[in-house]
Amino acid sequence: MNKSIAALGIAAVLFAAVGLSEARQMLPQSVAKGPSGAELYRANQAFSVKLGSKHAVGYFAAERGACALTVMLAENVDPDSQDRMSSAARIRTMLAPQDKTEVESEEAFATITCGATAETVAVSMHTKGPGRQSGL
Repeated sequence: MNKSIAALGIAAVLFAAVGLSEARQMLPQSVAKGPSGAELYRANQAFSVKLGSKHAVGYFAAERGACALTVMLAENVDPDSQDRMSSAARIRTMLAPQDKTEVESEEAFATITCGATAETVAVSMHTKGPGRQSGL
């Protein structure tokens, strides 16, 4: 009886380890760094950026030689807070190769640039200096 309990315990630990390993693989990871320090992502690969009080998560698909970009933007919420409800806005746009767009909050902004062949996007983070006013 004790052997079967021990075997179940070992199996549970192994399943947990495999689950954590799989979860780590699902976290957004860039494929490379561009020359300007921007992180490069392939089609359907998620990216995540913190923009001060906001959080943006997105991905793109290569469609008809362009980058079909989808970004969700929401408030950062404290998971320990009583008020954890926050709705997100979804933004969709098409970027031609080498076109760029910005996702901006009061504190920071991210520049997202479609690659020359629409096979990657480059995501670069910027904090706002005193000279940059928000367009919001």
